[in-house]
Amino acid sequence: LFNVGQAFRLGRYPIHWHLMGDVKFKSYVRGCGIHQSYNRAVTIHNTHNLLVERNVIYNIMGGAFFIEDGIETGNILQYNLAVFVKQSTSLLNDDVTPAAFWVTNPNNTIRHNAAAGGTHFGFWYRMHDNPDGPSYNPNICQKRVPLGQFFNNTVHSQGWFGLWIFQEYFPMRSGSCSYSTPAPAVFRRLTSWNNEKGAEWVNVGAVQFSEFLMVNNEKAGVEAKRIIQQHVSGWGLDGGAAVVNSTMVGHVDELGLGSNYCTARGVILPLDDGMSVINTKFVNFDRSSCAAIGVAEIVGTCIARFSGIQYYQSPNKAWFRWEHEVALVDTDG
Repeated sequence: LFNVGQAFRLGRYPIHWHLMGDVKFKSYVRGCGIHQSYNRAVTIHNTHNLLVERNVIYNIMGGAFFIEDGIETGNILQYNLAVFVKQSTSLLNDDVTPAAFWVTNPNNTIRHNAAAGGTHFGFWYRMHDNPDGPSYNPNICQKRVPLGQFFNNTVHSQGWFGLWIFQEYFPMRSGSCSYSTPAPAVFRRLTSWNNEKGAEWVNVGAVQFSEFLMVNNEKAGVEAKRIIQQHVSGWGLDGGAAVVNSTMVGHVDELGLGSNYCTARGVILPLDDGMSVINTKFVNFDRSSCAAIGVAEIVGTCIARFSGIQYYQSPNKAWFRWEHEVALVDTDG
C-alpha cells in the first residue's frame, strides 16, 4: 500500500481492525508493505488474538502499529520492521509524539520487531487507568495487567527513547483492579542504540529489564524515574524493579560519533528505594562526559542494591552531584 492514510480524518488508516472482538488467531496482517502513510499503518481497535507479522512499513505519520483503546489483548506483533515513523500535527494529540509500536494493554505479544529511525519512540507502553473510547470499562485496569511478552526487539536512531514505559505500570498477578500481589513484568532482550535514551520507565512497580544491550545512547542507557510500590514486595526479582543480565556500552568508536562522544550515564537510578542492578556490565565509560551510574535529577535521595557488577575500561564508575546523594549497596562484594 502506497500513499495511503487520510490526514485529519479519524479512523482512516491503511489497515484498520475496528471493533472486531476475538478473531481467534484466524485473522492476520502478514507480509505487507505500507509506504508513505499520512495516518498510521496498522491500527488494532477492540480486537483480540490478531496476528501481525513480517510487515515492512516506511515513512509513516503518527503511531504506526497502534493498539488503540487499551482493552485489546492476545494480539501478536512479530518480525515487523518500522522505518521512519514521524510526528504528525494533523491527527490526534497521541500522534504528536508517536511510537512505531504503541501498546495500551500489556497483555499482548511484542517480539522480534525492529524500529529504525523515527522522531520519537520505538516502543511505548502507555496504559491509562481504564480502557478509553468506546471500549471504556471501569472494571478493567490495564496498568495492573501482567505482561504478555516483550522479547528480542531492536530499536535505533529514535529522536527520544527506544523503549518508554509511561506513565504508570504496576503489574499484578491476577490483573484485577483490586489485586495486590506483584507479577514481575520482565521486558527481555532489547537492543537499543543511537537514541536519546535506550529505555526509560517513569512510575512503575515490579518492572524488570533483562538482557538489554544499550549502546551509544546519548543521555542514558536505562533511566528509572520512580518505583512506587503497590505492595510490600521488598527487593529483588520476586516483586521488585530491576535491571538484570544487561550490558551498557558508553561508546563504540567505529560508529563515527567523535572522540568526545559517550553515553552520559549507563544506568540512571530512580528517586525511590527498591531498585536492583544485577549481573550487569558497564563498558567504555572512560571519558569525562560520562559515568556508568547516575541518579535521576530531582532533589532527593535513594538507595539501590547491586550484585554481579563488572566494569570494563570504565574508570568513571558513578557520578554524584553532592555527598550522600545516594546509597549504593554492594551486596556481594
